[in-house]
Amino acid sequence: MRRGLQCLFSLVLISFAGCRPPAEETGKSHTPPIYIVDTGNDRIVRIASMDGKGWKSFGSSGSGTNELDSPESVFVDDKSHLYIVDTGNNRINYIEDMAGAGWITLGRQGTGASQFTHPTAIFLDNHAHIYVADRNNDRIVGMDDMTGNHWATLGVQGRGASQFDFPTGIYADNAGHIYVSDTVNIPTG
Repeated sequence: MRRGLQCLFSLVLISFAGCRPPAEETGKSHTPPIYIVDTGNDRIVRIASMDGKGWKSFGSSGSGTNELDSPESVFVDDKSHLYIVDTGNNRINYIEDMAGAGWITLGRQGTGASQFTHPTAIFLDNHAHIYVADRNNDRIVGMDDMTGNHWATLGVQGRGASQFDFPTGIYADNAGHIYVSDTVNIPTG
């Protein structure tokens, strides 16, 4: 049962971004927008409220600029910039806004530096360092920015210390602690 819930969560991630409203909504509402990862439609959706007002989508199917393949996670920073886990393309993407301005991509399939195999989650800490759950490589990746500067990894497949089995979620708190949702390594007893 737990595993099924985790898989559902990673397919439809909703982010209630704690950021200022997008420029086109300034003055209309002080409620932060809601970002939805629409995995099956290869896009990110932003709505202004739960009634669906202010619908805006980003992305189309593919592997080129402003194209996504099975995105699974999005992180929205305090400037409303988006960091997208583009799972099917084995990369992460950055855009400045829902029009795709400032498109930057990092990654390709593999196990080395600047390589992922089915990444599933992304998080930025309070210093804007990027953390990625690299599911099929059974590791967590950390880097300074979208250039991959100071690329570091933690983890191999297994059940022991510094070992993961399909990590699918990640969070870093203000004290520098990193929390990982390790999907297959469900505690027993």
